[in-house]
Amino acid sequence: TNGEAVKRINDEDKYIIVGGTSNEDLLISSGITKGGILFMEIDGMGDIKQSKVIADDQNWREGLDVKVYEKDYIVSGVAGISGEDNYLLRLNENMNMAWSRTTGGSGRESLKKVVISNGQIIVAGMTLSNDFDGMTKPGEENVYIAKYNMDGSLVWQKIVGSNRYEYLCDMKETADGGFVIVGTTAGTDFMGQKIDGVNEDFSFIV
Repeated sequence: TNGEAVKRINDEDKYIIVGGTSNEDLLISSGITKGGILFMEIDGMGDIKQSKVIADDQNWREGLDVKVYEKDYIVSGVAGISGEDNYLLRLNENMNMAWSRTTGGSGRESLKKVVISNGQIIVAGMTLSNDFDGMTKPGEENVYIAKYNMDGSLVWQKIVGSNRYEYLCDMKETADGGFVIVGTTAGTDFMGQKIDGVNEDFSFIV
């Protein structure tokens, strides 16, 4: 069992922890056999108010980030369907699933970060797939970005990066309603920008 992200619930003295678990007792009690997203709500004293292991089929799941939207929770992560795929879901305040979305190609994907911007969901992660919905991947492992509406419908998606590989560190919403993604690259040509040397820091605003 592991926790990947902690977020405060609005201005209340409550917090949400999201991660993954392969704990046999937790899985059996939730009717899941291969691992799932562990979702817990705790108060300011660290007492657990409610918890749940979440999956929508018998493949394993892990939550990597969570954001609070009104009284609902938007969770990004990874799903064990065709290897490892992007996984995004929306839960209500009672931890019941409103919808979930799984995307990816034949390689490995993961949605590491999620933000809410202008009432829409922005997710960012990594991809190793060369056959991801017809998108061009410039290098070995690159950054995947997508925007969703709150009903789970996809607005757009793209893969960006260098001729080699990237590592996504963080994503934050900006004051003008956009977002910034920060990470590192080992490439020498990042989104058309020539880079001298390897393992240079990069940042870009979409």
